[in-house]
Amino acid sequence: MSKNKPLCVEVFRGSVVENRHFIDVCVCDAEGKVVFAYGDYEEKIFPRSAIKPFQTIPLISVLNEKKVSQRLKGEEIAIITGSHNGEKEHIETVRKLLEKYQIKENLLCCGAHWSLNSSVAEKQMLDIKIPTNVMSNCSGKHAGMLILSKVLGAPLKNYLEQTHVVQQRILGICELFLGKSIPNANISTDGCGAPTFAGPLGNWARAYALLADTKYLPDEIAKASLALISSVANNPFYLAGSNRLCSVLNNHFKGDIFGKSGAEGCYGCSFKNLGLGLTLKCRDGSKRGAEVALGYILKKLGYAVPNKLNSFFSPQVKTFAGEKVGVIKIKED
Repeated sequence: MSKNKPLCVEVFRGSVVENRHFIDVCVCDAEGKVVFAYGDYEEKIFPRSAIKPFQTIPLISVLNEKKVSQRLKGEEIAIITGSHNGEKEHIETVRKLLEKYQIKENLLCCGAHWSLNSSVAEKQMLDIKIPTNVMSNCSGKHAGMLILSKVLGAPLKNYLEQTHVVQQRILGICELFLGKSIPNANISTDGCGAPTFAGPLGNWARAYALLADTKYLPDEIAKASLALISSVANNPFYLAGSNRLCSVLNNHFKGDIFGKSGAEGCYGCSFKNLGLGLTLKCRDGSKRGAEVALGYILKKLGYAVPNKLNSFFSPQVKTFAGEKVGVIKIKED
């Protein structure tokens, strides 16, 4: 049975528990052997943006396979894999990436929104009348899909259709990493309009474990996976941006831990030195619940967590004036 008690994150205001977040977690190796788990690791989840590594790997692999002269730089791989803040460096990198492969910016179909970072969003609202698609946190991913489409000689305008060769390549990679087929019933549409795939939490943990222990992968996919991990380790800012957990975490652990967040309280990690992978999902979709749970799991795995991660892993409840009035922490049995 895969069901046991989920992790519980409690939100204290003063000495009273004001809220509770319940999190399902699975940590396993690249063969799918569960090391430990909380909650139900057979529950199907959409990893949301935590799926992005597996959407990037087909592009890296095809560029290598076809020996395309215009190779991707590390920061380009990172931003294709990322959910960026829409900061100046992010937007410039996506635009240069499109120019490099002679793809028009108006072909991006990710949808426009203000930055995920409130301070960046405030500046954008003052400087720009309306947001554009290149500002979307998923514009790097969509640029990557357009590049893959062009390299494969496929139409660009319908690159998001489920039957398009780009999406079929991505589906195949996701099935490879999950170790099982993905039926049509488990395919839907992400917030940015791209197809997205649901699978058991434990299988997504195995997918992340394969990023840490690539010997079970075909050689060309293993090579692409290693390039992705190295690129993010050396360019963590382009995975997310200022004051974002993904960038701080990947910057500190430099390839030993590769971590990627997803909407609705998802997080995926690969642990290189341990040869393990993790996926977690906060049942109510809370980002803060997911981040506190991740911090707890890292300590359980023996990692020394630096103080710079405390704002994510041990956040405080504060008033608008900045006064501490409570804490958010794991409920210990």
